[in-house]
Amino acid sequence: MNKESELDCYLYYMWNQWNNSTCVRIFGEMTGTHIWSKWIKACEECGSDGAQALFYSMLDYDTRKEIVNNALAHYNRA
Repeated sequence: MNKESELDCYLYYMWNQWNNSTCVRIFGEMTGTHIWSKWIKACEECGSDGAQALFYSMLDYDTRKEIVNNALAHYNRA
């Protein structure tokens, strides 16, 4: 499934692939647990359909880039 932009990839990834085990796989146990708690907070505040934007705004640049890179790799595999 080829996505045309980083935003497309990020949104589809967060809707379809993002879960606790993926978070821990990307960031490791300690950091993954911390980032996952931010995701849960965003879901509680906005619901699972609107949490992606709030969650993204809670993250620093490097964390955002890591998630986006994983989304791009997932959806744009050759």
